[in-house]
Amino acid sequence: MLLNYYSARQAQDAISKVTITGVDWSPYKLIPDGYVYSEEEANNHLYWIDNGHYSFTEFSNTEYTNNRWKLLIKNKEIYKLDTTNYDSNLIQSGDLLENLATDPKFYSTAEDNNTIPIITGIIYVNNSEQINEKDIEKNLGLKYPDLKIFFASVEEVPAAKYIVLNDDGTYDLLARRSLGEADTFFPNPTSIIPNSTLNNYDTRS
Repeated sequence: MLLNYYSARQAQDAISKVTITGVDWSPYKLIPDGYVYSEEEANNHLYWIDNGHYSFTEFSNTEYTNNRWKLLIKNKEIYKLDTTNYDSNLIQSGDLLENLATDPKFYSTAEDNNTIPIITGIIYVNNSEQINEKDIEKNLGLKYPDLKIFFASVEEVPAAKYIVLNDDGTYDLLARRSLGEADTFFPNPTSIIPNSTLNNYDTRS
């Protein structure tokens, strides 16, 4: 549907304002709080962890402990694969999202005239050719900060999560960055995280 809209509006000499919230374009579904671990489901390769590199790593029986399972759920890091019509409904490329972000005819509906449409939710791209993690971050991750983006095949590079660790073992994710070939160090968090966000944690003991 989005592709049809993009193709139709691209041919017109007009600005299109786009905001799409809560998309679910992924066969990997976030496991909700309270979900009971199943050894059978694990043996059927249904549990997958967000590996921090825009992709998934399988979660197996050998990794299971009750505490770890609960913590993965609380941190929204573990997913269950929905195999229903798996092969027929998969997105094959992230090109459309890249085009929306760079096409000057497409804006968000926000009052600040953001030149990149707002899309929130989750997307999984079943790419056949491996894509570099830094390219995903640059072309998609930083442009759609509220969209969880996953690819089937990723060329991983060193990456860091900027987090605030809570007393119960959960964490608040503030930002993530990966290193490109020309990068030597990860950026200072004060250079990439807004002061308004950092100030929320200044008084925590």
